[in-house]
Amino acid sequence: MSIKQTLCGIAALTLMLSSGMVVADAASAATENVAENKLLDTISYRGHVYQLFDGGLTWSEAKEACEKLGGHLATITSAEEQRSIEDHLGEPICNNYWIGGYRDGDSWKWITDESFEYTNWESGEPNNYGGSENYVHMFGDGYKTRGRWNDASDSGAAYADSYYDFDKYGYICEFDPANPDVTYTPGDSCANLEWNAVPNAEKYAVCGFVSGKWTKLDETTDTSYTVKNLTAGKDHKVAVIAMFGDEWYDDFSKAIIVTPNSAVIYPKVSNININSKSHQAKIDWEAVPGAEKYGIAVLINGKWKVQGYTDADTTTITTPKLKTNTEYKLVICAKVNGKWETSKLNERAFRFIAL
Repeated sequence: MSIKQTLCGIAALTLMLSSGMVVADAASAATENVAENKLLDTISYRGHVYQLFDGGLTWSEAKEACEKLGGHLATITSAEEQRSIEDHLGEPICNNYWIGGYRDGDSWKWITDESFEYTNWESGEPNNYGGSENYVHMFGDGYKTRGRWNDASDSGAAYADSYYDFDKYGYICEFDPANPDVTYTPGDSCANLEWNAVPNAEKYAVCGFVSGKWTKLDETTDTSYTVKNLTAGKDHKVAVIAMFGDEWYDDFSKAIIVTPNSAVIYPKVSNININSKSHQAKIDWEAVPGAEKYGIAVLINGKWKVQGYTDADTTTITTPKLKTNTEYKLVICAKVNGKWETSKLNERAFRFIAL
């Protein structure tokens, strides 16, 4: 076995084309047909991920290996895509690399059913030598024009120890891109978003569907974000997209609908006037929109005890006679839509000392 064949048996190149797709490490995701591989290079381009693997598989086996990893043999549909792969092959490791083209009768097709309009055939190819060359590979060795395509049989050449021997074949897997999956928990007039980290993502954009179009609300390198100032009780459409190679992968198919809680407005104390002669306190507070009535509670022996009520138009109360030099802790609650808002009592309670 030649040095080149030996290298072909141990090397792997991962080429990443601007995506949010999670690609398994080749070593950890190895199948019985995929030997241990090494990462040689990473690039970004238009949301697709490519992995270049070592040789020793037929076209059919390479196709199955890619599918087991969650991808497919690479389909190359433009000169720009071709160059992105070709330019990152580095030193020739394997002579040839299987890609996802195959012959169907008198025409050529991609395994993804994409258009086969763009081609990069070597001069004189495809020639269907021997009548069984039904699969496409890309040249990786300098003996042929690197990156050019050729047709070959499922197992490479029909004779051993040739340039086309299938032991000298690698293969290129392609993984379609995907943005992160987003979940949320509702907050008061906000939505708390969380999403899975996307390997190699440079950052994320949180987007909202506003006035009939997607609008970027903010950018972050974190995997959580709070969208604020949302209309309470109303549905809002949001999405998170990832950036790779300075390009946003603007696929909004994973958008979700978020519905924030209604914002709770508590009575806010505006004034406390303590009369040292009458030993009473006059307490004023700001009105709560939609309030039907108010209740005043005092903390006695560690428990809240309601001491009085006012109607919706009355936002003041005068206490009965109080004990001098005694601290009192009070809270004011509003009844809205038939329900008393009794959350966060200790946080919004207020204190004063009777004179």
